[in-house]
Amino acid sequence: MLSAIGLVVVGFVLGVLLAGAGACLVIGVIHREAVRIVDSHMFAMAAPMVLHSAAGKATPSGSSHANQ
Repeated sequence: MLSAIGLVVVGFVLGVLLAGAGACLVIGVIHREAVRIVDSHMFAMAAPMVLHSAAGKATPSGSSHANQ
């Protein structure tokens, strides 16, 4: 009887550890993809500013301050 309880406890602990590791893996993959998307979006937003600042203006080309 005691060994059955021990097996249940060990199974529960292993199940919790496995579920936690799986959740961390899934969250890590989602986080990596989110960072990749945000980085590419930020690069796309910064590209016009970099090109525009090379011409002597530090504002994005779509900004209302570009004509000043």
